[in-house]
Amino acid sequence: MRKQNVLANQSLVKNGSFRQILTDWTVYPRGSPWVQVVRQDYNGLPVNTLSVGYAASVSQEIVAPMDPGVDAVYVLKFLCESRHTGTGFVRINSEGMPPLEIPIPPGRQSDEEQPLAFEPVPYEVALDSTFRAGATLTFSVTSAPSEPDGYHLLLYLTDITIELHLQPLVLQAFSLDEESHPPTAPVPLCLGAEDLGIHQLKFYVAD
Repeated sequence: MRKQNVLANQSLVKNGSFRQILTDWTVYPRGSPWVQVVRQDYNGLPVNTLSVGYAASVSQEIVAPMDPGVDAVYVLKFLCESRHTGTGFVRINSEGMPPLEIPIPPGRQSDEEQPLAFEPVPYEVALDSTFRAGATLTFSVTSAPSEPDGYHLLLYLTDITIELHLQPLVLQAFSLDEESHPPTAPVPLCLGAEDLGIHQLKFYVAD
């Protein structure tokens, strides 16, 4: 049977849209003023975006709920825009897994008189399957270094998710009142029957 209490296609990252500002995130250096949450417009709607500059970084640890494999694929997704002259990095590290490093190339430069609109690039990467259930995955984003007065040289991220994509369940059999039936068999129903707890219907899925 499949493991219970594993939610498919829901993010394992907490507060990946930064609605609770930096709750659940670790900032390095601690208390760095180069890490902020900034409200911007995206597709006509206000969104909270993480801004990171001056070689600062932000990270979060995620525990893998089940073994990855053909039937369980972990997928990292996020929106990111660089307004920096250097290359930043998004990384995922875990013991026993080759480090995943995604370079964020230099992007547009902002004009103080005419601020840029948020125009992120969507990223989507399937994680390597060499880690195991219970492993700690560390997500981090690091800005490229800059001069101390380079306040406009920043990375912006939002909608950070790590989703667990599971294959659809395959029905193996079902039982009605303890009598087993193949998955293609019709389910007999009593028309007009009341819910008196008389009948028991159970479904069994393939491993």
